[in-house]
Amino acid sequence: MRRTWTVALFEHEQPDARAQRATRRLVDEWNSEQTPALTTLPGPDWMPTSWRATFDEAARDRVESLRARLVAAHDSDGVEYHFAWRDHVEEEDYASADFIGLLGAEPDLSFRFLVNEQTAFTPAPPCPTCGAQGPLDVAQDEPLVIDRKLLDRALADLERPAPGGWDAVGLPYGRLLVSHRLLATLRERHARGHRTSPVIDAATGEPADELVQLSADRAVLVPCPEHTRVDGGGICPTCGTSHGTLDGYFWIRDDWLDDDEVISQHPSRAAVLSLSRRLLEAVRSSAPNGVRRNGVTMVCRHRAGGDRRSNPTR
Repeated sequence: MRRTWTVALFEHEQPDARAQRATRRLVDEWNSEQTPALTTLPGPDWMPTSWRATFDEAARDRVESLRARLVAAHDSDGVEYHFAWRDHVEEEDYASADFIGLLGAEPDLSFRFLVNEQTAFTPAPPCPTCGAQGPLDVAQDEPLVIDRKLLDRALADLERPAPGGWDAVGLPYGRLLVSHRLLATLRERHARGHRTSPVIDAATGEPADELVQLSADRAVLVPCPEHTRVDGGGICPTCGTSHGTLDGYFWIRDDWLDDDEVISQHPSRAAVLSLSRRLLEAVRSSAPNGVRRNGVTMVCRHRAGGDRRSNPTR
């Protein structure tokens, strides 16, 4: 897995003339001493100046140096800046992963194909432990009802699926619909750890013929503390929100899983779903329509006989 960092400064976001001068001074000093340079972003003459630099793994020490300067400039002169990172999952990561995130085709949400979205979902309260409230944090109160014609229209701009229709379709709040064909692959492999819920066809009021909602039996919200590094704040054991930066892979102890091969990393157990590599390879071998990979999770092996009361899965 490869990480890149991006730093950006925008003159128009600085709160006053002092911060603007400090921003230009910081850029000039950095560019005279270090690489990569904070390059000026193109734009018309009348636009305020903006700068950006992108760092790769080889420049980790330099990005930390620049970040320290930005923090100091913010504290002393009010300089505002943007600091972001992105992890690039590569084929070698997928080849060695124990679990691989599962996503579906992304329909155009402007088509209101999810008929009962307003009544099926209610906002969850803030986490009682850390106070976080994320975009996936809803309670599902009833089976999902879909308008198949509108769903087809919502997917019309995507590459037309091969015969058999869509095998995985993403829904709001991270929910996932899967086909009976995909579900049959899981059953043929005797997969453990998943459950399904019927999806109602709005035209008939009966369960849809082709699609069901997939969820996991188990939510794994926090990683193995021995093998996972999180810089800054930790990961909330109640809601799974990260209050720091995951540095490297998310590791799960094997004795937390009980041989489950479908897991969730969200308290609802219906979002942020992953399949074992064995299962996902079997699914992908059948040329599925709409199935996409999304990140990797590793499993660490620990000696048998450990304290299973420390198992934080839900």
